[in-house]
Amino acid sequence: AEYHSACQSGDLATVKKLIDSHAITIDADFDPVERVTGLHWAAINNKLSVVQYLSKQGADPNFKSNSLNATPLHWAARYGYVYIVDYLLRNSDADVTICDDQGFNALHLAVNSSNIMLVCYILYFVVDTGLLDVDCRDSQNRTPLLWAAYQGDPLTVSLLLKFGANVKLADDSGFTSLHWGVVKGQVQVLKHLIK
Repeated sequence: AEYHSACQSGDLATVKKLIDSHAITIDADFDPVERVTGLHWAAINNKLSVVQYLSKQGADPNFKSNSLNATPLHWAARYGYVYIVDYLLRNSDADVTICDDQGFNALHLAVNSSNIMLVCYILYFVVDTGLLDVDCRDSQNRTPLLWAAYQGDPLTVSLLLKFGANVKLADDSGFTSLHWGVVKGQVQVLKHLIK
């Protein structure tokens, strides 16, 4: 509990003390029920120094936890933490293609965070390099564009379209991005999609 609390609050001194004293081992630092690691807690709380330290100690960036089987990268992307996502992708073996139990990968989660800077980062440094497809699908066949339209996020819709997102793709319910855009009713989103 002390270790997880330190990871959440960014108390690097306590994290180091517990690992250096072998009170915590980096490959078994998760709780037995939810399977949440220290790296998950640091990632979701935007504690870059703890993420850096744990990564250098060998924390597994692809460890899946909780009911969604989400990785630390998923947790950071869901909340739009650009610095954490960047560090995990550039300095660890974080696999950007892993999906959680909803079928969400880092791009879906970046779009759902509504942080345009993270969406830009993922598009330029992940999608543009061929690691993910701009039209990747979740477990209900929803693409990032469908999610952005549903959220009424005109900046993300515009950017996804610039990266070649397909407006004609439909999800399992038969809805396209235009259908989802109408549900939200955001005028700029509808203009981008119709254009």
